[in-house]
Amino acid sequence: MSQFKNAEKVLPQVYPALAVGLAMFCLGFDQAWSSPAIPSLKKELKFNLSETDLDIIMSINPAGSFLGALCVGMLINSLGRRGTVMALSPLYIGSYLLTGFAVNRIMIITGRFICGFLAGAASPASQIYVSEISSPCIRGRLGSLAGIFLTVGILVAYGFGAFLNWNQLSLFGITFPALLGLSTLFIPESPSWYIIKQKDSLALKSLQRLRGRNTDVSGEFKIKKESSERIKKMPEITLRNASDPKFWKPLALSSMLMIAQQFSGNLAVVFNTVSIFESTGSTLSPSVSSVITGSIMVIFTIGMTFLIDKAGRKALLLFSSAGMGLSHSLLGSYFYIQANYPQEVINSISWLPLVSLITFFIFYALGYNGIPFMMLGELLPLRYRGICSSLSGAVNRLFAVIVVITFPLMQDTFGKYGCYWFYSACCCLSTFSVFYFVPETKGKSLEEIETLFETSFTSELIDGIQNKAFSDSSDLDSKL
Repeated sequence: MSQFKNAEKVLPQVYPALAVGLAMFCLGFDQAWSSPAIPSLKKELKFNLSETDLDIIMSINPAGSFLGALCVGMLINSLGRRGTVMALSPLYIGSYLLTGFAVNRIMIITGRFICGFLAGAASPASQIYVSEISSPCIRGRLGSLAGIFLTVGILVAYGFGAFLNWNQLSLFGITFPALLGLSTLFIPESPSWYIIKQKDSLALKSLQRLRGRNTDVSGEFKIKKESSERIKKMPEITLRNASDPKFWKPLALSSMLMIAQQFSGNLAVVFNTVSIFESTGSTLSPSVSSVITGSIMVIFTIGMTFLIDKAGRKALLLFSSAGMGLSHSLLGSYFYIQANYPQEVINSISWLPLVSLITFFIFYALGYNGIPFMMLGELLPLRYRGICSSLSGAVNRLFAVIVVITFPLMQDTFGKYGCYWFYSACCCLSTFSVFYFVPETKGKSLEEIETLFETSFTSELIDGIQNKAFSDSSDLDSKL
């Protein structure tokens, strides 16, 4: 807890991070809405919903989030990071009202699409904001709040969905974007965005507010200003200069982490949690089993926040992907034995799927649940942060749709065991990719991280830059 030995300098950053973190809570609630709501909608005889209608209601939301992520770059650059989150909040409320008071399927589909669009736009904006306002020594902990809010949002949707029907759950969902909008009224805009817009006085005022009234921020402001001057000399991205390593390297890395998050098989496990519980002979209801798995994710995601600024992002990602790969391998082995061996053999390992399920959620929570979102704000250079965050967020949502669509097809073609072995192989590939390509960003300022992409990714370069200190920045952080 040494980072918090000077609370006067640290606490002013905590409330803004918590405020915009509610955007990730909304994303989690939005993603989990379908799980309890779709069964409830099936009972609504007045809508006469077909299976096709229900499939559309379920899939239109991630499709909307894909488009929202594509469009958010323009908003982040024009309205600011805080401004974007604030502007989206009342629209969020409107989407839940439209769904909650729906009198036909068109209103439900439209409401779910708009809600997905807003979730896809708000989450990258919130993560960029957190990365830009945080001191390097606590940026990991503040950035990891995204994973906590995301899993708590999922857990709340599961928990209340067990007692509320689809429209009551939608109206209950209004609470969280309303809190998001209100909380962002009382936080400053990102100093980095003010500097880009050449509003130095506002940038200095914002930075002073975020570091505490008695903190000397002149050194940090000078570094940010000098970095901004270098950024101005960078060309705008066009098809001709998209090969600039300062653009494509961080974009490639952040997109790789987003793809790895989806191909970790998280959705495959979440969608089959109930059937996996049933395969163990469990008599737990679907709602109870969902709450149990959600609670496990929340507990270990909170645990991750105490490790991330000590172990580092890269180490936790490696640990997470390797553990998930092992869990998938064991789960696939169980389903292979279930399909090919007599019942007495299956009974002797009836504990295996439950253990595999629990360990998967533990390893996922400790790394890939939140770190890819956090590193989205760390890796992307200031000059291209708007367009890069938009593209990376869109990649994440696009591959979420792909995983949702392909999983049942893979089950029919390769069987359950083939699916989980495939995701195990994907996790192993992620482990090697992170080891060889992802730089450690622990303890670095955003300005230092940008220098990582000026040349090739070699271990010598990364080690050299890691040991290189920006004296003003180091002096500032050593006082925290």
